[in-house]
Amino acid sequence: MEEIFKTIAPYSQSQIKETLVWLENSEVFIKGVQYFYPNWNKDEVIKKLKACHTCSDFQVTFIEMIIKNSIRNTMDSFEIVGLEGVDTTNSLFISNHRDIFMDSALLQNYLYDTGRPFTEISLGDNLMVNDTMKAVAKLNNMFTVFRGGKRMEQLKNSVNLSKYIRHSIIDKKVSSWIAQGNGRTKDGNDITATGLIKMLLLSGGAEIKNSLAELNIVISTISFEYEPCAFEKAHELSLLDEEGTYHKKEFENISSILKGIHDHKGQVKLVFEKLNVDNIEFTNNRKKDV
Repeated sequence: MEEIFKTIAPYSQSQIKETLVWLENSEVFIKGVQYFYPNWNKDEVIKKLKACHTCSDFQVTFIEMIIKNSIRNTMDSFEIVGLEGVDTTNSLFISNHRDIFMDSALLQNYLYDTGRPFTEISLGDNLMVNDTMKAVAKLNNMFTVFRGGKRMEQLKNSVNLSKYIRHSIIDKKVSSWIAQGNGRTKDGNDITATGLIKMLLLSGGAEIKNSLAELNIVISTISFEYEPCAFEKAHELSLLDEEGTYHKKEFENISSILKGIHDHKGQVKLVFEKLNVDNIEFTNNRKKDV
């Protein structure tokens, strides 16, 4: 693996082994697991950790049942449309973003149930609030999106992220999931950020269409009849409108993740469509002209 990818990518095999051992002594992790699986005592959690050897093992052992319980207990119906004829082995899923965890988790659950490999999943570094969260994220096959920093640092991070995503899809033959914008949609308007497309084009050849076509982009759209965090989103937008700023409370993102898992959602639908770049009209088709 290239040196620049090491801080972005999910854990390597050696890191997986080290981290699984480290988690055996993490009270934060063990208590977190017992929150979702109250019948597992500490010895049972450690036993299951010892049985894991890959990111997929970890996902199946600790994450999959959380997703299935959420589908079973909080949804009146759940429908997936459009993946039947899509090759999911090396595609870039670009998704609208309504829920921190469930948006990508529901795709992973479908892939697992249909015998397909999990995708890698993008996650902002702002959500890796401590070592345990980082360990769980990386073991859940997540790659890091570095946010913040000065302008030149942001550009460097964007270039490295673009190269990593292209490397994953073309060289590793592994699919990736990424949100269409920076953070969840708060106002209900699902619009792909121009910055995301520009980031993807920082790697690849000079022709835009060819550069995008190489990524095998699949558009993903999720809709919830009832969004678990709708009130919190509205409150945030209201404060931004009235005061011009909003400061998140400590562990607010964790609370949002838990609400997204546990709260009622009604009917949920996940729709996919393969992007045909030939159907997109570009004013210019070369990067130097954009």
